[in-house]
Amino acid sequence: MESVVEVVTALVEAEAVLAEYAQRLRLRPDVSEVTTSMKFRAGPSIDLFADAELESGEALSWGLLASFDGTEWHIESDIRRNHEKGQDLVRQLPERFAVTPSELAAEIRSAAAMLVRDPLAEPELFSGEGYGP
Repeated sequence: MESVVEVVTALVEAEAVLAEYAQRLRLRPDVSEVTTSMKFRAGPSIDLFADAELESGEALSWGLLASFDGTEWHIESDIRRNHEKGQDLVRQLPERFAVTPSELAAEIRSAAAMLVRDPLAEPELFSGEGYGP
């Protein structure tokens, strides 16, 4: 039971990291709306997101996906730019792996922290320079 509590606690903490980041995004004049979500899917998999709608009509998405392949957990995280022609990968963070619940909890916490570490200091992320169509 402790391992379940550890993983759930890590998910709540990761969601809080993204929610805090979303609060900071809301302060930007070039951001019109921000949402966060956590979804559980069959597989099993878990999605955590913070999405920012930009005044330009585009959107940025900070996402973390943890999925189980029957043997181990794969934790992927990235930043994507959504625009009228589709979606572009802005930054792919290193994929992480976990076998035990303790490893999963640690990797989720670490991935969430890395996902929101630098982007606010990078104006090109919001201007679209070098990204998009």
